[in-house]
Amino acid sequence: MTGGLTHDFNYLLTAVVGNLDMIRVRAIHPRVVRQAEHAFKTAKRGSKLTAQLLVFSRTQKLATAPVDLNALISGMGALVNQTLGAEITVETDLLEGLPHALADMNQLELAILNLSINARHAMPAVAGH
Repeated sequence: MTGGLTHDFNYLLTAVVGNLDMIRVRAIHPRVVRQAEHAFKTAKRGSKLTAQLLVFSRTQKLATAPVDLNALISGMGALVNQTLGAEITVETDLLEGLPHALADMNQLELAILNLSINARHAMPAVAGH
């Protein structure tokens, strides 16, 4: 049942993501562009979450492939910073030349995002955030 609901929800999110993408590309007013961009990124995160639910419900297999962890972490910088808020600064210290990891990139992104959010909630100064 979870798999069916998740597939339906993912279908709805696909329509939302598509329309938000069109709005953010065509918007002229800077405030509308910012809001559309934020909504677009949030909807994309929702899509990734549904992918995680599909894996959990075992209706979608993990898509393992070689993943450049440095590129993955660097590419998530803006998303993590936006998710955590301006009062938190994230610094990375990545090593060059590491071998690729055999993993599901979407699952790794979700794990990093979830760890970041959990870390934010564990910080006394921003625990209520």
